[in-house]
Amino acid sequence: MHQRKFKNFLIYPRFQLALLLANIAISSITLVIVHFSVYDVFNKLKNMGEKINLPTDHPYFSFIMHSKELMSIRLNWVFGISIFITAILSIYLSHKVVGPIYKLRKFFTEINVDQTLSKLYFRKGDYFDDLPKIVNDALSKFKK
Repeated sequence: MHQRKFKNFLIYPRFQLALLLANIAISSITLVIVHFSVYDVFNKLKNMGEKINLPTDHPYFSFIMHSKELMSIRLNWVFGISIFITAILSIYLSHKVVGPIYKLRKFFTEINVDQTLSKLYFRKGDYFDDLPKIVNDALSKFKK
């Protein structure tokens, strides 16, 4: 069985990498905002303890710090997993969009060069699955 290489998913790298970077940027910004929001909550909890004059060695403060550290670890894991999933899905979905455009471009280039008409088809699961029928029907009218 032919093994696919990762580079085969980059049919139109400029678009696909731009989409990938945009999605990673959106995910990253969202996760950074969440990260700072959580830190803000823990700082407010710490300030509340100081405001009610708890001693600095009170268990409340160690609980807050421990909870903050645990949350930070969890958020870092979520960040890593989210970026990984975003990257995989961005490449996969862009492949399903760019593949038909690539195939259509190749189809018309071959018609232009060879001046022979063949049938346009897309892979199963590609987007724009109605396009081959529309193109094939339109070109068959010119053939007559």
